[in-house]
Amino acid sequence: MASSPSHGGSLPGSSSPFSSSTAIHSNISAAEAAALASVMKSLLAEAVKDGSSSKRNSAAIDEEDKENPSHGLDESYVTYGRQYARSGDIFTAVDDIVQFGVARAVSDSDDEQELTNVEKQREESWELLCSRIPNFRSNMVLLAPQRKLRKRVCRKINEGANAVRAEDASSLKGHILDYLLLEKATLEPPIQRKGNLKKADRGFTHPVTASLLCPLKYEATQLTYADILAGRKPLTAFDLPRFLYPDGHVYDPDDMDTGVLQGHLLLRVAKHIFQGPTAALERPGYHRGRRGNAALMGLTSMTPRAIGYVCVQTRFAICAVDNWATVDGNFDYNAFFWVIVSLFDDSEGEEILKLFNEHIFGTSSAAEDTVTEAPAPAESDIARLKAQRAAKRARLNSQA
Repeated sequence: MASSPSHGGSLPGSSSPFSSSTAIHSNISAAEAAALASVMKSLLAEAVKDGSSSKRNSAAIDEEDKENPSHGLDESYVTYGRQYARSGDIFTAVDDIVQFGVARAVSDSDDEQELTNVEKQREESWELLCSRIPNFRSNMVLLAPQRKLRKRVCRKINEGANAVRAEDASSLKGHILDYLLLEKATLEPPIQRKGNLKKADRGFTHPVTASLLCPLKYEATQLTYADILAGRKPLTAFDLPRFLYPDGHVYDPDDMDTGVLQGHLLLRVAKHIFQGPTAALERPGYHRGRRGNAALMGLTSMTPRAIGYVCVQTRFAICAVDNWATVDGNFDYNAFFWVIVSLFDDSEGEEILKLFNEHIFGTSSAAEDTVTEAPAPAESDIARLKAQRAAKRARLNSQA
C-alpha cells in the first residue's frame, strides 16, 4: 500500500494541507495517493502564486501562464477557471458540476436513464472541465471520498471564472458606448463614460440602449419602454432582444431565424472579449500587440457557449443595473444563456459560427460543441423560431 505523500506547505486559512476530512488513510491506493499528491501540488502552487502575485493584474498573470507552458499540473486552478468561464458556464457552481460528473463516474448502476436538460448541461460542462484541466477527470474520480478537498479545488476554479466575468463586465462598461451605433456618431443624449461610471442613464432610460434591449416583437417607442418599465409588457429571456439582430432588422413573426445572432453590437463585443478592445472596431480577424484572450485560453474557433457568454455580457453592459446579478427584474441571465446555446441544437447555426469565426479569427472554420435545449414558453420568440426551423427541416426532408 502506498504511503502518504509529504508536503512542505499549507493552504491559506488552514493549519496543514489536509483537514480531518481529507486526511490520507493507510489503506489508500497508489492511484489515489498519486491523484491526491497531484491536486495538493496544484493547490499549494496556487497558494504560492497568490502570495507572489497579489499586486499584479490578473490579465498579466494569464499572459505569463501562457508564456510558461512548463507549469503543467502546477498550472493554477484559478487560471483554468478563467479559461473555462468564457466558453463554459458561469452560472452553475463548479462543485455542482464536478459532484454530478463524479457521481456518474463511480455509479455502479447499469440503468442508463435519459438525462434531463439540466443534467445534460452539467454533463457537457463536466466534459469541458475535463478536457481543459490535465488529469482532472481521473483526479476527481479517484478522490471521490475526499469531498472537502474537491470542493476546495472547485472554489478555486469558480474564483477564476467569477474574476473573468467581472473583468469583462468592467472593461465593457465604458468601451461598449463606442460600439452601440452601427455608424460612428455621437450618442444623443450622451451617456456617462468617465469617472465612477454608473449605468442609470442606460437601459430603458436611454433611447439607444432601450431600442437594443427591447424585444424585436415590440415597437421601439417611448410608450413601449414605459410599458416595459411599468411591467405592463413582459421582458423575459425567451423573447429575443433587438441587439441580437442586424441594425434596422424588421420583425417578421413568420421568420424569426433570419438575422438572429448577427447584430453588429454582438460581433464587436465578441472581438472585444476574445481579441481585445483595440480589435472591436477593426476589420475581421484583426488584433494588435499581445495575443488576445482567445489565444490565452486556447480557443481557435467559437462555440455556442462562447457566443452565449458574449450575449450575456452584451446585455449586462447596456442595462441600467450596476452590480452583477443573475436576475434583472423578470429577465433571467441564466435562462438567456441557455436560450442562446439552444439556437445551435440539431446542428443549426453553422452560418452564425462561421460569421463569428470570421470576425474574431479571420477564418470561417467552426468547432463542434454539444448543446442542449432550454425550455421556453409556447408563445415566446424562441419557441416560434424553433418551430419555424423544424417546419423548414420537414419541408426539405419531404423534398429529398
